[in-house]
Amino acid sequence: MHLITKMKLALFALAILLVSHASTAAENTHNRAAEVTALPEGAAISEAMFKKYSQRELGRAIFDRVRARETRTDAPQSGYYDFWKDSKIMMVTGGRALPSILQTGKFRNRHQNDHALETPIWTTYGAESEMAGLKFPDNENGWALLPKYAYLAVDFTKPNMWRTRIDTMYGNIVAVFKDSIKDQVTFSPGNSWVIRRDIHSLAYKTAVPFPEPDYETSYGVHREWGHHWEAQIWGEVTLHDVDYFLINCPRFVKINRTALDNLIKTKKPIHLCINDLQNSEMNKGPRIVQKP
Repeated sequence: MHLITKMKLALFALAILLVSHASTAAENTHNRAAEVTALPEGAAISEAMFKKYSQRELGRAIFDRVRARETRTDAPQSGYYDFWKDSKIMMVTGGRALPSILQTGKFRNRHQNDHALETPIWTTYGAESEMAGLKFPDNENGWALLPKYAYLAVDFTKPNMWRTRIDTMYGNIVAVFKDSIKDQVTFSPGNSWVIRRDIHSLAYKTAVPFPEPDYETSYGVHREWGHHWEAQIWGEVTLHDVDYFLINCPRFVKINRTALDNLIKTKKPIHLCINDLQNSEMNKGPRIVQKP
């Protein structure tokens, strides 16, 4: 075969390979703890499964479970909102959480922190089990798999999207995560502990508008508990997953020197936050010059 023809065939094969790998991680469900995804509703995750799979693989399996049960369309159509493509995951942290994040390199949830501090456990097992459709062991394996709660920053300039309100009660530092974590993320239009089963995978696409939740009338709790897009990150979340940090956002307490010095130790980009937290790219201001 002529050399040029061989080269053309090789380039064609490479192009096919690249296209086949260009789909999002949300579409690649092989080697993702499929036996966990396939567990019947209400089944328990066994200790053997924690030995067989990593926390990330188990988190992706929960993503796949939620995706399998939701009503959705994968056909790109005009007017559809693509939560995978048009959203960012942001977590508000600070205070007591920051030293722990620096020490362990991990973001922990309330279950893990309460056990570590030997304080009364803030039990949300019922709600979180209902979200995943699974029972979690009451030990470090189970606690680590449970969600780390964050916010979904949607593009509210798109049709049918409403603004979220990000609460200042959790701290004054905002971690904006890389897109690579998205296949561990589910979300809800409001507080998942109230909504429970009404959560979606981040692969969800919809042309049907989500109504702004009015929890005072619908659920009998204060509106501020529901008026936001909540993200649930299942499994391991580390500093490696952080794209950059935002500080000094409007409404938030300005960061002090000690906290800033600690944040610099993460070696992650730190940006001033120039707008109220609504859409992460609009918020991203000048980068802070960091110490070596």
